[in-house]
Amino acid sequence: MIVPTPNIAVYTESLVVTTSSQTALTRWANGLPAGPDRDMYLRDLAGADQAADIATSGFDTIIVGLFHVHDGGAIYCNDFPVNSDTLAAVCDGIKALKSSPGSTVRTVLLSFGGGNWAGHPASVSDSDYPAMKASWPAFKASLTELLKTSGADGVDWDYEPETVPFDSDFIIRITNELAALPCLVTAAPYTDQPNWLTVIAGTATGSAGNNFAWWNLQLYGGADYPDWVTALKGASTGLGGGSVEAFLVPGYSPYDCSGSPAGAIQDLRTAFPSLNGAFIWNYGSIKECASDMAASIKAVFQPSAGEG
Repeated sequence: MIVPTPNIAVYTESLVVTTSSQTALTRWANGLPAGPDRDMYLRDLAGADQAADIATSGFDTIIVGLFHVHDGGAIYCNDFPVNSDTLAAVCDGIKALKSSPGSTVRTVLLSFGGGNWAGHPASVSDSDYPAMKASWPAFKASLTELLKTSGADGVDWDYEPETVPFDSDFIIRITNELAALPCLVTAAPYTDQPNWLTVIAGTATGSAGNNFAWWNLQLYGGADYPDWVTALKGASTGLGGGSVEAFLVPGYSPYDCSGSPAGAIQDLRTAFPSLNGAFIWNYGSIKECASDMAASIKAVFQPSAGEG
């Protein structure tokens, strides 16, 4: 699997749709019995993002979130069920990220999990990953079908446990199994550095590298980039030298269009010349200026923009 160079990425948080898939999913939702679930699905659809808008905004990598796992291994995109009735339409939106005319997208990942938010008692990861583990064979089959049908290149583990123990063994297992498909696998750490160091040691493939393609390091969540570089260079990761800097992709979370993080990224790249890109959380917060922000970040890496 090819890792984009430079890796200029954005997470999405809403459903990603085409005009036709939004129509199909709305028709399906309207066919359900009246009640809170139907109302919720229709709200999600009303707030969906058009794949063509994301595809032409200038980002190279789109990390589609947020996917969740319910009891029995059922997959949801936010609150929206991804099942036999909705799979084709949901995947049409994801496929269009690459196929839309003028798309700059080279890599698409599906992100599972997430953290906390105001009024929510615990991290979503506290339920997503135990449900995934309890039904792993069935879930893996459903995930494989989702990846194939959507044309996505891999998965992102947005694993942020808060009220349950960090399950290093499970993250190692699922990363190694999916990488063997083959499938790109990334993660989005910010804290729990000792646990993530255990994980990356368990996913190393000798001197040849690691089964993780890269990590989306949440600087906005409190991660310290130099500290993580030092930690990984001192660990048994399969990564060496400047490849650690390329492996750790720094993330920024602008609340609106008031400013690009390009200056901060440039400063970081001056200190770490092998830095390979950056990501933004999330598309919804910069929708009106996504093209300008992607261009300003790409300009930092312009000398290598033709590689990959």
